[in-house]
Order: sequence, then C-alpha cells, then structure tokens
Amino acid sequence: MNRSAMVLVLGLFVLVACGSPKAGDACTTDNTGTCQSTTAQLACLNGTYQVVACKGPGGCNSNAGTSTCDETTADVGDLCTAASGFACASSKKAVNRCTNGKIVADSSCDGPSGCTLSAGTGTATCDTSVAAMGEPCDPSIGAASCNAAGTSSMACDANVWTATACASGTTCTAGTCQ
Repeated sequence: MNRSAMVLVLGLFVLVACGSPKAGDACTTDNTGTCQSTTAQLACLNGTYQVVACKGPGGCNSNAGTSTCDETTADVGDLCTAASGFACASSKKAVNRCTNGKIVADSSCDGPSGCTLSAGTGTATCDTSVAAMGEPCDPSIGAASCNAAGTSSMACDANVWTATACASGTTCTAGTCQ
C-alpha cells in the first residue's frame, strides 16, 4: 500500500472513531450542545446527549464553536434546557415551562392575544382574560378571568382555573361579575 493510501485509510479511521456525539452518548457539561439541523440541537441533559427541538423563530444556530437553540416555542413533553424557562405552545393557546429537562403545562392562554413573545427579549406573555374550568393556570401570570361566554368569573386555584357563576342579569368583565 502506498503512503497516500495509508494516510487516507488512517484519516478515515480517525474520523469514524472520533465522530460527532449522537443521541444517547454520555456527556459531561449539561445545557451545552451542537446543532443537528436548523430546527434541532443535540444537547447535554443530565449527562446524556438528547435531541432538543428548536421550534422558536430563531431555530438552531452555531457561532464560534457554540450553538444556540430557540426554545421560545415548545410543546408539553418536548425536551428542554434549563436556560429555556417559559415558552409559548405551538398552538399559541398556552404558555409552558421547562422543568427537569421537559416542557410542562404552565397556563392556558385562551384570551384573544393567546401566547405571544415579547420583541427582543423572547419573553412569553399569556392572555388570560378568557379561561376554561379545569385548564392549568399560574397565579403569577393571571389570577382572575372570565369564561368564554362571560357567564362565570374564573379564579386560579391550586394551579387550575375554577368557575363561579355570575348572578342572574350580570356578566363577567375583567374577571369580575357585574
């Protein structure tokens, strides 16, 4: 075998042996990763590389050896990094949060504006002016609301919307029967 062929074979062996990490591989630095595509990041979560969906408008971007994953849009059950905090659901009808590496429901956003992202900061804002009994809620986002028909005031009690019917001849406005 000539020297060029041997170098090529050795180079291919090193490339295969030292390949990029893949989902399921062990890792040491949580919440770091690399972009797999424009919509997915291979992130280190709890010591294992896992695929995190980058559903936000910024997708996944690599720059100077680091990658960023826009997790401002995420759905219940999606994997997430600790840095993501709150996110709008794809439907824009809920705000979700990252807890222990998974997206969980935080509050329904049934008001006309739904869940929106603040320009520049990526902060999720939830319109809770309309709520449905039994849906999840976060009292720090909205503690009083009305049902869609305007016949009941809604209160966030133990992280679930509960209803109190308005008296005959009154309607609910801004969370209060009047």
